Amino acid sequence: MPIPLPLDSAREEILAALAVNGSLVLSAPTGSGKSTRIPPMLLGEARGKVLVLEPRRLATRLVAARVAQEMGCPLGGPVGYQTRHEGRVGPDTRLLYLTQGLFLRMLLDDPRLDKVSALVLDEFHERHLDGDIALAMALRLRRTTRPDLAVVVMSATLDTETLSDYLDCPVVKTRGRAFPVEVRHIDAAEDRPPWEAAARAVREIVRAGESGDILVFMPGGYEIRRTVEAVRDLHLPEPLTAFPLHGEMPAEEQDRALAPATNRKVIVATNVAETSITIPGVRHVVDSGLARVARFDPRRGINMLTVQKISRASAEQRAGRAGRTEPGTCRRLWSLYDHQGRSEHETPEIGRVDLSQALLLLNALGVNDIGTFSWLIPPPDAAVRSARDLLASLGATAPDGDPADLDHRFPPPSGNLTELGRQMARVPAHPRLARLVLEGERRGCRDDAALVAALLSERTILRPGPRNPLAAASDDLSDLLARFSQAREHGFDDAFCQGRSLSASAARQVDRTWRQLRQTGQARHHRTARACTHGSADAGRPAGSASNRGLSPPFRSSLSPDPEPRTLPLCLLTAFPDHVAARSRPGSPVFNLTGGRRATLSRETLCTDCDLVLACEIAEIEGGSGLSTVLSLLVPLKPDDLLEMFCNRMGLSSELSWNRETQVVEQIESTRFFDLAIEETRGIPTDRTAAAALLARRIVAEGLHLSGFDDRVEAWVERLRFVATTFPEKGLPVFDDADRQRAIEALCGEDYRYAKVKDRPALEAVRSLLSPAHRRFVDEMAPERIQLPRGHRIRVSYPQGQRPTGRARIQDLYDLPSTPRIAGGRVPLLLEIAGPNNRPLQVTDDLANFWKVLYPQLRAQLQRRYPRHEWR
Repeated sequence: MPIPLPLDSAREEILAALAVNGSLVLSAPTGSGKSTRIPPMLLGEARGKVLVLEPRRLATRLVAARVAQEMGCPLGGPVGYQTRHEGRVGPDTRLLYLTQGLFLRMLLDDPRLDKVSALVLDEFHERHLDGDIALAMALRLRRTTRPDLAVVVMSATLDTETLSDYLDCPVVKTRGRAFPVEVRHIDAAEDRPPWEAAARAVREIVRAGESGDILVFMPGGYEIRRTVEAVRDLHLPEPLTAFPLHGEMPAEEQDRALAPATNRKVIVATNVAETSITIPGVRHVVDSGLARVARFDPRRGINMLTVQKISRASAEQRAGRAGRTEPGTCRRLWSLYDHQGRSEHETPEIGRVDLSQALLLLNALGVNDIGTFSWLIPPPDAAVRSARDLLASLGATAPDGDPADLDHRFPPPSGNLTELGRQMARVPAHPRLARLVLEGERRGCRDDAALVAALLSERTILRPGPRNPLAAASDDLSDLLARFSQAREHGFDDAFCQGRSLSASAARQVDRTWRQLRQTGQARHHRTARACTHGSADAGRPAGSASNRGLSPPFRSSLSPDPEPRTLPLCLLTAFPDHVAARSRPGSPVFNLTGGRRATLSRETLCTDCDLVLACEIAEIEGGSGLSTVLSLLVPLKPDDLLEMFCNRMGLSSELSWNRETQVVEQIESTRFFDLAIEETRGIPTDRTAAAALLARRIVAEGLHLSGFDDRVEAWVERLRFVATTFPEKGLPVFDDADRQRAIEALCGEDYRYAKVKDRPALEAVRSLLSPAHRRFVDEMAPERIQLPRGHRIRVSYPQGQRPTGRARIQDLYDLPSTPRIAGGRVPLLLEIAGPNNRPLQVTDDLANFWKVLYPQLRAQLQRRYPRHEWR
């Protein structure tokens, strides 16, 4: 008999609420029986099947097995499960546990869920994107064709009010059974790798004489393996058995971790053990405070799992695992200060992942308008726009909306889903990788393309450490494929992989994903040829031979013979057209990408001599000089590859460009892919006027010296500015930056080389800004010199913002009764009067008053000092 659990007593309340409302939000603590008791409870009242959606593969299998055991039936009989890579389902299965993503793909074949009576969404608080979509689709069904579909949303920690309003249903809350847990924060642990800190915490528990099994939380398989090794090396007096537990392990190893053991157990698990799975005997939790969560990875252009700090709510869930049967302890490997700064809850996936796969699936399910779809929390507008743009570029949607391309089983979607888009929606992969797989099928290299898709969709099989390039590998992707081939040929042996800096667990996961993609391809093979003629690559091009082609020789032993090395790059082009990069100029380490982006190649690449590549990974790296873009996992390309796949996106252009090194304007004839120049030739400009204009702009922008802009030019410019200010009605230029630019253009003439103009006299170029009449007017109104009565000519200066000034000795001013005036008499000249020693005696603009008042006083003094000079 199953042991009693708290939710057993709530049976009548739950069933009554469902009978009235058809939907229900259930909030109950961990261990109260949500996952194992509620679904069988519903099954007893249902005519059809009960589907239970779990966020994790491991929980899906283990919970189903537990329920089958409690019901006394074989797994795969009345109770079954189905995940991405495995399942136990039979003709009599009525209670089916499955992952959220798999449920959404089920809707493609059964959009009404005709044989399903109830849908249960377990652990909904984790807020995976697939879970949000599944709930919204269930609500859509209830409001349209399936008002009889019962929907139950369950979690230990939920914002029940928001969900209750969203579903318009009641909330049932029950209490669980939990014992107190003493929580300790270990500040010093932050200075060590998490596996070392966890092993020290385990040693502390054992030495303190605290009984009970120990559950250690780590973010992923690599950290779990290192932790298990560290625990096994502790050499404690009490024997311990350490078990890993995560979703990528074989089922028998997962079961072994949960089964009773002779020795005290240390179970090192991912956050799969946080909620759904109950592990008997655990009294102590050691928490790294880390988890792998889905985020958009700009390196690959798809969603990937990244390590980040967990929220405070998640930390509480983990701590609660120590208090299921009796009081326990939780040691957190981070400080209390760190804990207080963490977010209260996890950010829902919808706010941090790429939405293209979700939008593609929704379009395939007939969702006409994403904007009016019943989201629990709407996605960011920018993320929706980005996803739509990507789907269009991959050929999944047709902006022009050809009615022949629409699936008439559903209302026409606003995204105008193409036949290719419908095929892509059925590939269990990101749309980029689905496009890759489908193109591989069309070109006869399905297995090769599927393997590359698997390698790109899972975490890398490469571990830090030295790796010598394989002799037969010509590029990064071929090298990676060859290394995977070696690992596979040796059965993904841990020792073999470790010795070659490979992750055996990651390689096994890639292998599972590869098999699934191949099986998916076999199921739709007869539809592929037509589908792939509607993509971003040109329709109507030759379909390629039927032989399996595409990989470099190192991998061919495990796939097909007769390789054609250009096939796989062509397939990759359909998936990553925006990842094409071309060397900026011969010998330069800088590569250009579409959209004006610039990048460099990774240090480990084998493609150092390539000028045109496709980067499967593009990373932005923070360094001492700021943010830089690095390209890795490269595949060489040829311009003909782009022409074959995207002839409608290719073009020729001719433009003038400034060569900063040679300081010459060049004419560049380019072959372009979108806005990226992939081939170019440089030569002498044919349009010399335009070239001279560009030369002038670069001279100004870079502050290049022009010796021709000497004192004579500056003096004339000062005269011009004086006249322009004095006679604003004339509309003369004031020689601002724009005028200087025009003057430099005139100076350049038809030259395109800086060396030819840097020492060229510039005065006539500056004067050419004015018409001949205006030049004469400036000369008349602002004379360079003024003739005095006694024949001496004085120079006039025109300092900007000041009065025009002239300087003369006092004897030269005899016979000049009043101040000279310029600008047609508008402006008196400011005279600096000097003595015989050429030192200033007086500065005045009223010469008449000087002769009358000041000169008589000065004359006697000066005549005694300089008796040989004339004095009147």
